[in-house]
Amino acid sequence: MKKEFAKNSGLFLRLRYRHAMKVCAYVKRKRILCDWKKIGIIGGDQRQIYVKQFLEEHGWQTETAFFPDGTRQEETTERLREIFENCRFVVLPVPVLRKGKLNTGAEYKPDAEQLMEYVKHGQCIFGGCFSKELKNRILCRGGESYDLMQLERIVRENAAATAEGAVAEAVQNSPVTLRGSLCILTGYGRCGSAIHQCLKNWGCTIVVYDRDENACERAKEAGAKICEYKDLSKVLKKAAFLFNTAPSAVWTEGLLEGVPQEVCILELASMPGGIDRDAADRLGIHINVLPGLPGRFAPCTSGRLLGEEILKEIERIIKRECKS
Repeated sequence: MKKEFAKNSGLFLRLRYRHAMKVCAYVKRKRILCDWKKIGIIGGDQRQIYVKQFLEEHGWQTETAFFPDGTRQEETTERLREIFENCRFVVLPVPVLRKGKLNTGAEYKPDAEQLMEYVKHGQCIFGGCFSKELKNRILCRGGESYDLMQLERIVRENAAATAEGAVAEAVQNSPVTLRGSLCILTGYGRCGSAIHQCLKNWGCTIVVYDRDENACERAKEAGAKICEYKDLSKVLKKAAFLFNTAPSAVWTEGLLEGVPQEVCILELASMPGGIDRDAADRLGIHINVLPGLPGRFAPCTSGRLLGEEILKEIERIIKRECKS
């Protein structure tokens, strides 16, 4: 009888302890959420509008600065200080910087040093394509950076949106039809592969160049023709469209000489890109430079996807802190 009582008592105490721990975790989580219920959103393109909308739909308050919704806020570094002071979670653009300054359409663009000046210990900074230097600055100030463009789902969907936008730009900027045309595609990573699939659906003949032999093999298996570097100039003279996704120099002045005026050239890579723009200017060749296509052609889809991943990460952060 005593043994049975002791056994039941021990079980009861263990259950009480587990329940108490669950209550403590719940209370801690609620306290974290109450203390940090605001999310700051700074800069960016139209995607940020839908990030804001998504976060507010899920119960978060937001504060914004250098925002693309047309509101006339006081766009100064003082506004940055207020947001970093009030918000533990801060969402920066994708990419965070362009030419060393905040990626924003606002006239005043703070640089990286101004942007990082107000980061506090324990702050969580979300954004895309953080440079190594920017990550180190956040870390040195006791914050954490979360690069959304390192997430597989976002990279995949971003490539699809870029491909759709690239095709739309090609149709709009060329005097010839895309359907059935000869297209050159340089670079066969995620974006290159997605563009290839779109062009195939339009019945195009696609010629691919990539320095990576494995990438060329994937392109060949997907139905593309493979071109060697020495033959690019010759193929370009017959092509109607050139899509570049290569991040480093491919199209030098020597290759661009003699390009027909009718060729529609689209630069999709981030700076410095794969096309020598100075050489193109000297030769009188027009380059359609197209950064941030997802923000222009699919801001709602892309923005809400970013919002989803941000909330998932915040939930992981809160769970981690509840356990500590």
